[in-house]
Amino acid sequence: MFLKNGRKNWVWGALLLALVMFSGVNADADRSIGLSVNQIGPDVSWGASADIPFEMGAAKCELEATVQSGDQILGKSNLEVSVPVAGFDAGIFTKTKLKGYSVSDLGRATDIGAKFGRTFGDVQVSLGIFGRNGGVFGPPNALKTLEDKGYDVSTLRGLGLDAVNPAPTGLSIKAGNSVNALLEAEFDLSFAHVRLQGMPELSGAEDAVHQLIATLSSSWELGTQLELTGALDVGFQTFDGELEREIANLWTLDYDF
Repeated sequence: MFLKNGRKNWVWGALLLALVMFSGVNADADRSIGLSVNQIGPDVSWGASADIPFEMGAAKCELEATVQSGDQILGKSNLEVSVPVAGFDAGIFTKTKLKGYSVSDLGRATDIGAKFGRTFGDVQVSLGIFGRNGGVFGPPNALKTLEDKGYDVSTLRGLGLDAVNPAPTGLSIKAGNSVNALLEAEFDLSFAHVRLQGMPELSGAEDAVHQLIATLSSSWELGTQLELTGALDVGFQTFDGELEREIANLWTLDYDF
């Protein structure tokens, strides 16, 4: 069921992306599409990305999406809408993350929430709350790996290789529903833009998943319409009584239009 719902989310996301890109909505900032390469531990994936900022009246909106394949299948979409309210930026957002080693075993985490932000000096601080629905992804196993390499599966069945999995790569996705808080801070250093996110789970008991993610990003202009962007994500989360860690590098070559 979660895979079916995830496909519906991506269909609607693709339709919205097409609507924004080819409609007459006001857009003061540059829109961009590009190629991307992502590395999480030893796994490398590549694909395409898009960043579409636009305005609807007083509302500022931004749609981001990335789809990649390789050692892992990865997908991300992020839509944020914000309006100024009494000195604050009040907004709503929805995010979807897809992750897996095959299309049939894709995991999904979808967030829908609201947040309020304000700038203090050079730091943008936001507080929010969101609901999350997730479905776990199937990890690779030794039987499937040997089958892909051409080994005779009939001689391997019954050895229990389908239950032998490699060590987890990156942050796991928790199945089910949860309510989470969002604490976010963004600021610029001389060499990078920094975003810090704390996302404690409010509804969980012993199996609560609490996340802390730091992102550093920089970009370099390669011409009037080409830009190279690099981002480093360092994430931690509690999961099944363990502390998981993820270090991810993302590089995108963007064409602004």
